[in-house]
Amino acid sequence: MFDPHPSCWEVYAADAKTIAMNAKPKSPGMILIVDDDPELRRTLLFILRRRFEATEAASGREAIEAVTRSCPDLLLLDLSMPDLSGIEVLEVVRRIRPSLPVIMLTAHREIEDAARALDLGAKTYITKPFEADVLVENVTSVLETSRGVRVPDDKPWRIAD
Repeated sequence: MFDPHPSCWEVYAADAKTIAMNAKPKSPGMILIVDDDPELRRTLLFILRRRFEATEAASGREAIEAVTRSCPDLLLLDLSMPDLSGIEVLEVVRRIRPSLPVIMLTAHREIEDAARALDLGAKTYITKPFEADVLVENVTSVLETSRGVRVPDDKPWRIAD
């Protein structure tokens, strides 16, 4: 039988269901992108914001401040920067947040430094230039491994027609 006057519980349950259905899904992780190249930072933000929350820092010092001030879930860190190297930033970050996952960005000529970064606890490194899919796969894998949370699949990558 239809009840024209639903109980408060039924109204609250319906409201909760509507809110849950319309809520934006929780981000699978917040990424701090650290690179001194503004064009590369913009590109990385564009790629990663499709599936993750992302913010940026233009220098090693900004990165250390951001890690101290906020709680990123992953640090995407350029190896070669003018103020502090990625290695120096990684050493400081390891003291501040020892378990923060780090992915290094490196040029081909910096492979020895990338190996040193791995010794210091970086999870992996990506050699520039790279494909967007490779970046997203690495970020997803590191976040899933470090947080034990599966990152939801998204639409295939297509930057241009």
